[in-house]
Formats: sequence, structure tokens, C-alpha cells
Amino acid sequence: MSFLAEILEKIPLLSDTPAQFASPASLWLVSGIYLALLLLGLALNGIVGLRLLLVPGALRGQVTHWRRGVE
Repeated sequence: MSFLAEILEKIPLLSDTPAQFASPASLWLVSGIYLALLLLGLALNGIVGLRLLLVPGALRGQVTHWRRGVE
């Protein structure tokens, strides 16, 4: 058996045994990772959106340096 296959067998989420995959700890882990990535994406989207709203000329692409607003 290959080295990678041995590692994958030790990870409960990637095991092909249904009882291990459906364990509450595994589901909480997957849900937590998904939620963290979702919140990170929303935060980054909010930062970019605020920059476009608050920096004069940003929506028209006229800002080359966002701190000074130099055109």
C-alpha cells in the first residue's frame, strides 16, 4: 500500500466506512471549516466593497494608490 493511502486511511473524514464519516465530531469539523471559509469570504468581500464605496474614484478605476487617493 502506498504512503499516501496509509495517511488517508487514518483520516476519519476520508475513510470509506460510513460509521466513521457520520460521526458527530467529523460533521462538526467539516461544518466548522465550511463556516470559517464562508465568513472569511464575506469579510474579504466586505472590505473590498467598503473600499469601493469610501475611496473617491475607486469605482471608476481612477485610484492608483488607495491610501492617498492619487489619480
